[in-house]
Amino acid sequence: MLIRTFVNRPVTTSMLFIGILIFTLLTFRQISIDLLPQLDIPQFHIRTAYIDASPEEVEQLITEGLEAQLSTLPDIRRITSVSREGVSVITLHFHWGTDMNIARIQTRERLDQARAFLPEQAGRPTILHVDPSTAPVMKLSLTAADAPQYHADAVFYGSDGAEWLHRDLYELREAARAILKRRFEQGRGVAQALITGGVEREIQVDIDLDKLRMLDLRIDDVATALERANISMPGGSIKSGHFRFALRALGEFESLDDIRQTVVHTTAGGRAILVRDIAEVRDGFKERESIARFNGRETIGVLIRKEAGANTIDVSRQVRQVIAELHEEYPEFHIEVVYDEAEFIQTAVSAVQQQLMWGGALAFIVLFLFLGRLREPLVIGASIPASIMTALLLMYIFDISINVISLGGLAVAIGMLVDNSIIVLENTARHRTGIHDLKESAVTGAREVVLPITAATLTTIAVFLPLIFMEG
Repeated sequence: MLIRTFVNRPVTTSMLFIGILIFTLLTFRQISIDLLPQLDIPQFHIRTAYIDASPEEVEQLITEGLEAQLSTLPDIRRITSVSREGVSVITLHFHWGTDMNIARIQTRERLDQARAFLPEQAGRPTILHVDPSTAPVMKLSLTAADAPQYHADAVFYGSDGAEWLHRDLYELREAARAILKRRFEQGRGVAQALITGGVEREIQVDIDLDKLRMLDLRIDDVATALERANISMPGGSIKSGHFRFALRALGEFESLDDIRQTVVHTTAGGRAILVRDIAEVRDGFKERESIARFNGRETIGVLIRKEAGANTIDVSRQVRQVIAELHEEYPEFHIEVVYDEAEFIQTAVSAVQQQLMWGGALAFIVLFLFLGRLREPLVIGASIPASIMTALLLMYIFDISINVISLGGLAVAIGMLVDNSIIVLENTARHRTGIHDLKESAVTGAREVVLPITAATLTTIAVFLPLIFMEG
């Protein structure tokens, strides 16, 4: 019945496929393009900080207690842990197919219950979900256009009595944080722009321990005095007419002299002991724990992470456009793309696309050579793009990305399509010798082979069906 309807109504059939073509063209740019399908790995990392504790203390006081609580989670398959100085990292491995949203809630409940048994100095356990999509899709390098080469052991001096290095790593990092980070994160699909490398500013108070002992003071006294002197707190509100204004008590340090003038202690004789009497205050840099290098030159790294479900190629295109704009606005900065996942994705996807097109073209040539006629190969050749368009529209509806796996499936399906088309055309041609009506021969030829074609297609599907039940 369906075959006769399509054959007897060629205009309706043509309009149907033209409509599919139009909708596919409209939605094709919205289909996500990635290297592999999105994976939801059933793993959690539980990270708990315990500052200045030895690995043995972390193991006994943090890791063992949390493992005892988390081992009762449902669908848990395996628990592994690493206890290092100042931090405990526990990895939870769940069975494939576990609802990770529910697992996260249950894990948080167990951690909140275990929080009462942890040391007071320990931080709150945090849950980190293992998600490959959160890995950076782009890595950028920021350097000054005429900057010298900095080394890891370079000495940096602060602005208090020493000269600043021109366009040093600190200034580059601040420029990346204030300019690049904001510009990149404004782009659609960009979740985060993470700044790495360089140096960070730090106000250092170097205490003279001999003077501290002479005055019978402790380091905690200095830290407490600085904390109390550097405050900013709400001070209520005042009403003026129809308006109410909020007040704040501002007492934050504004210069190094403010820190030096801070009173640490007052003696019995009324003499105030200031920070400058027992310590040296200078504007310096934090101790460096990581270094970013590119082509042997120290640089500031910018890691671009995309939002979940965002098109990697579109994100890369937007970031490169922003880089071009920044080069025009800030010629004193030089930004290079170190790594771009979109290039690898485009190369891999383009390779599969080319193989798919070459396969279709070779199939058309082989059919033409064997059949010796042009009409039948053209019919089969027309069915290939029509079927691909229909498949792409269904991929958009069911939120399936274009990747090497889905394109490989399309390539397999095209081979099956060509085989089935040859069978239908040959059977139709056979009936045309006895039935002069072209439509009737097409209906009869297709109806006779529809069940064998369906059975042959289902056998191919049955080969891949066990993959659905595979885990991992």
